[in-house]
Amino acid sequence: MKKKSEFSALPNRPLGVLVKLKKFLNYLLDFVFPKFCLGCQQEGSFCCQKCLDELQILPPEPNPWPEQKNSFEACYVCLNYQNKLIEKIIKNYKYKYLENLSDYLVEILAKQFNNLNLKDELIITNVPLNKAKKKQRGFDQTEILAKKLAIKLNYQYQPLLIRHKKTKTQAKLSKIAREENLKNAFSPINPSLKINSPVLLIDDIATTGATLNSATKIIKELGAEKVICLVLAKN
Repeated sequence: MKKKSEFSALPNRPLGVLVKLKKFLNYLLDFVFPKFCLGCQQEGSFCCQKCLDELQILPPEPNPWPEQKNSFEACYVCLNYQNKLIEKIIKNYKYKYLENLSDYLVEILAKQFNNLNLKDELIITNVPLNKAKKKQRGFDQTEILAKKLAIKLNYQYQPLLIRHKKTKTQAKLSKIAREENLKNAFSPINPSLKINSPVLLIDDIATTGATLNSATKIIKELGAEKVICLVLAKN
């Protein structure tokens, strides 16, 4: 059922070359210098098993924003972003190009997923970056998480969305500004595609739920009967 896809290659333009160089230097440093746990500073890995096991997964509450009407059927949060270790792992993963940190994050997502009672035939997808941000970063962090989670859980990964613009941080905006910020932000990757299965939508950090709602509306236009969101942390 699962579909193992190759991760997208880095762009060959100047910005892509710089990202490649940064990532290569990170890989080189992994061989030259020892790794230290971002939690306890123990040598050996970026997150030791003890610190990873101490991250307490939140109870699987289906609605972190009960005061608002949501397009998705449920949203499950793994951890609170105020947890210093998860904040360090996510920031190093996204901004220091340490893609190998994705394995720890996928383990966290899988732990929460295993607390849920979801249908076997669901499709896993992600909230994508816009094209410019993906070029700048060199990879789409949620795409990698969703693909690896699909492999780990033996489900199908399928890209469903295109993100057309870089949106502002939702937390600092009013309700009206949030809606305007996300207006026309997403479209289907293939308008003729029809989805007949429930969809598990992956994102890294959720703040107000507006991005998930906006993405869910487009996924449901493709025919998905149900959209369940699973995010690493709520800020």
